[in-house]
Amino acid sequence: MRTLWIIPLVASSFFLSCDELTGPAASHWFLQREKRDDITYYSINFSSATEGWIVGYSGTIEHSSDGGTTWHPQQSGVSSNLWDVCFVNSQTGWICGAGNTILRTSDGGGSWQNISPADADGSIYVSIRFIDGNIGWMSSNSGELLRSTDGGASWEVMKRFILTARLVVLDANIVYAYIGKLYRTSDGGSTWDSVAVTIPKNYMPSDMFFADAHHGWITTQNGTGGMMIEDYPVVMTENSGVTWSSSDLLTDGGLGCVHFVTAKVGWVAGGRNIYKTIEGGRHWTLDFSPANGMLMAKDIFFLSEECGWVINWSGQVYKCSGSL
Repeated sequence: MRTLWIIPLVASSFFLSCDELTGPAASHWFLQREKRDDITYYSINFSSATEGWIVGYSGTIEHSSDGGTTWHPQQSGVSSNLWDVCFVNSQTGWICGAGNTILRTSDGGGSWQNISPADADGSIYVSIRFIDGNIGWMSSNSGELLRSTDGGASWEVMKRFILTARLVVLDANIVYAYIGKLYRTSDGGSTWDSVAVTIPKNYMPSDMFFADAHHGWITTQNGTGGMMIEDYPVVMTENSGVTWSSSDLLTDGGLGCVHFVTAKVGWVAGGRNIYKTIEGGRHWTLDFSPANGMLMAKDIFFLSEECGWVINWSGQVYKCSGSL
């Protein structure tokens, strides 16, 4: 569910641009990979413009070494659903999922080591985020926020909630979690405070992203339980969650995921469309809509303004190449 990511604050010069990889001169989104009817996909992550991974149903891991043009299966060694994937470089990455599943690779996914804790209680690990080879965080469906300082070999519960928290990891000290309120730590989880989040009536949160310690966004979905809604706001803060405001309304079936590359430039993707902002999220423009009007976005990931991907539940991958 992306929904819950370590934040690439600034794209490193190590990354190639998508233009260098794919060649088109004009900026555009295009369908890069067709759907897979028999598998549900949950997460996409790239360590560079060439190296990427997607994960999903029943232990599915697929890897691309050409920027998403072709994908090849990797052996996970598990049959549980895999919910999230995170790489800190081209070799070192982690995956989490159902049945207490935690996987780690140090060879780009050539082999995956199952480092699932033996004494866990049947949790689904929903999101996993590492900032380097040692320090990482996870959230579970039982409301736990867990931290590792040894590359995932062991985990300590740093905060407990009743339900799954949306998780953002900025660095070794600053972590944000949302569940009704925004919970914040600036000392690696030793102490926490919380601030209220203003979500407009009839909406519910779907995903959260922070570009830095101050600028954050929460996307929304239908929260009425049945009333038809066609327009959705993005809720945003510029002061670490102290105050929140809403963007103009975006026409969609519900906004599912969000990613920013700077405090000004970012994207949201939903059931029908992808929108882009260059104004910090206050105003948005339609960036892409598939011909059939059915995007059904599940996760979004950008390396830079020129290089990004969206994956939907059925495994279609859409790629953005070039700057608008």
